Amino acid sequence: MIQPFLTALFFPDYGPNGVPGDLYLLHLFFFAIVIPFHVIIFAARNTQTVKPNGVKDWLKNETKAVKNQETPFPNNFPTAQ
Repeated sequence: MIQPFLTALFFPDYGPNGVPGDLYLLHLFFFAIVIPFHVIIFAARNTQTVKPNGVKDWLKNETKAVKNQETPFPNNFPTAQ
């Protein structure tokens, strides 16, 4: 009973016409829009929790705060002293 359901789920038979074009558009929307937005949002949330004043310090050009702290995002770029 479960085997025909799983076979139809993972290997659908679209008949002689092939895969419908809507399925291609659905996959394009999902992989090109939804997943990148999730990656960006989760990265922004992680950065906000690790270094909540990071953007404010960056706008004030306070790089000493970054150099003196242990951070998972080290500043390896050369800066003028």
